[in-house]
Formats: sequence, C-alpha cells, structure tokens
Amino acid sequence: MAIHVMFSVDWEGTSLLPENLEAMNELSAKYPIIPRIQFLNPAYFIASENWPTDGARELVRLGISDSDEIGLHVHCWERLLRAAHVNFLSQPSFFDGGESWHWNNEYGGDIPVTSYSQSELEALFAFSLKTLSHQGYTNIKSFRGGGWCSSPHLQKALSTVGLYNDSSPVPPHLVQQKYPNTFLYDMALQHWPTTNEISFPFSTTLDGKVVNFFPNNACLVDYVPFEQAHAVFEAVVEKSRQSKVDGYFHYGWHQETLVQALRRQTDDTFLLKSTNYYAEIDQMMGYLSRRASSGLEINFCTIESFNRTQKI
Repeated sequence: MAIHVMFSVDWEGTSLLPENLEAMNELSAKYPIIPRIQFLNPAYFIASENWPTDGARELVRLGISDSDEIGLHVHCWERLLRAAHVNFLSQPSFFDGGESWHWNNEYGGDIPVTSYSQSELEALFAFSLKTLSHQGYTNIKSFRGGGWCSSPHLQKALSTVGLYNDSSPVPPHLVQQKYPNTFLYDMALQHWPTTNEISFPFSTTLDGKVVNFFPNNACLVDYVPFEQAHAVFEAVVEKSRQSKVDGYFHYGWHQETLVQALRRQTDDTFLLKSTNYYAEIDQMMGYLSRRASSGLEINFCTIESFNRTQKI
C-alpha cells in the first residue's frame, strides 16, 4: 500500500521577506523529488498605501519551483476586496469575533472568507484568479481558505469559477493547540467536525458538480511541530498496514514564517524575529525521504498529480 504525501505552503499576503523565499528555494534544491502545493494569495499583487507591489512578482517566483502546483489561498485583505469590487467586512475576527486586527495598518486578513455571500465569493475568486493569471499563474484548480474556512456556499462559488479541489479540511484539535478559546477554533470545529489525522481525500457533489477535499491532516508546522507530525505520519502508516489501503499525509508551513517572521507586538509595531520552522520542515522531508529509500512506498505528490493517478 502507498502513502500519498503532500506538502503545502500558505501564502498569507503579509510579507515577502527574501530570507523566507530563499529558504523555500533551498528546500526545493535539497529535496527535488518533493513538490509543494503553493497556495498563493493574490493580495501580494494589489497595491495600497501600506503595501507597495514593487518587486512582488520576482520575490514570489523565488519561492516556487517548476514541479510545484499553484493553488489559490484567500485571506480577505481590505485591499483585495476593494480591488475585486466586493464590500469589505471588518468583522468577525478569527481571534475574538470582533473587529479585524491590523498588520502594518492593513485590515481583513483575519476575517473568515465564509463571511461573504456566494455571489460575493464568486466575484472575489474570479478576480483573484485573474490577478494570478496576469502574473503567469494559470490553470489553478485547488483552493485553501484562510484559517481553513470553507462551507457549502463557498464550495459552490469555487466550482462556479472552475476550482474543484478544496484543501481546507483540518483536524480541529490541531488548531486548538495554538489558538484555544478562539473563533478560529470554533469555526474549524463547525466546518470539519469529523476530520482527523488519518483522514483520506474525499469528494461530494454540490449542484451537480463534484468537489474534491484534500485534508490538511497534519496541519502546518507552526501548529504541529516535527515530533507530533512524525507521530501523525506513523499513525497513517500503521492504519494503512492494518486496513490494507493507501494512506495520506498532508503537512506544510506558512511562507511568512519559514525562517523570519514579522510579529505583531503589544505596542502595534513590527519587529524581525527568528523562527525555527525551516529546521523542522527539513527534518520531516529528510525523514520521509529516508523512509522512501528504505522501502516504504511513498508517493510524493500534489493535488493535481494525485487526481491524475488515483480515485477518491
């Protein structure tokens, strides 16, 4: 039985630090057999008073390799909503359900995308895909909502614009580890009550259109460190052996915090702080590469390559 392994990257739309992008390039060079699903936020390419777009095209490309799949990632930044001609909502925040928090005087990144109506989401997604297409990113079929947010009306909007793969499912308790007692955790519990660490891709039909779901079942490294992700992988392998069926493991990171992070401080300033997530991702990729070399059948894949060879 094979273990299908995916690594994905969430691009939040808050910073493009060369250190992070160069580190992503290094991971590609070190592990050329491991592609990534790059969930890009089009907000990088939307200018505002606080967000210049000079150099954004070149910086984004620095973090992407030829074997990577491009997906759509939406955090509802005000500059993006305004550009898409969608009325901006300033609440509820992921964190406390109140007004949006700001990062460098930019608002909306913590507003659930599910707060918008289906028609608004269709306009937002169509504009987002058009924006990415202008940057050379075309034929996008996969999506992940900011904060893993999704819902039936959002999924209908996805299929309307040609997005048929949703990688928003996440085990709620893994979100709870980092953000207990928050609206973010409540939403994960509401949207994905049955998703767990051994969840396999699945599909559903909405208005006659099939939507495929690819759970982020090991979450992201800033929520789930290497040791815990390692345990998730071994649980997937054991379940596969016992059940004699393929297994599935999906882990990842945020572009913004792979090596360096701009953190919100108590006085609302931003300071450059080190993070250690690169070492943990490197450790996981190295471990999986060794397991594959030692005989475990591992299929390092993207969503699109999985869809070409497997049936859900």
